[in-house]
Amino acid sequence: MRIIQVEYITEYKLKLTFDNKETKIVDLSEKIKNAKDVFLPLKDLDFFKKVAVDDCQLSIFWPNGADICPDVLYEMESP
Repeated sequence: MRIIQVEYITEYKLKLTFDNKETKIVDLSEKIKNAKDVFLPLKDLDFFKKVAVDDCQLSIFWPNGADICPDVLYEMESP
């Protein structure tokens, strides 16, 4: 599973488009709320909004190197 597009929605919600053309909205607020280490900067919404798809279009990432496995994102329940 690969992510080909990411769009910031609101708060800690992202709209993800996968390579199978399926689109999902994921809420990462719970993950961010309990953030440690590399995910800690994502608590700042301005930083969270800097999310992008990596060069290989495997998943999403942030400028500090934080990333989340696309399979985990795909299996998340939509809000």
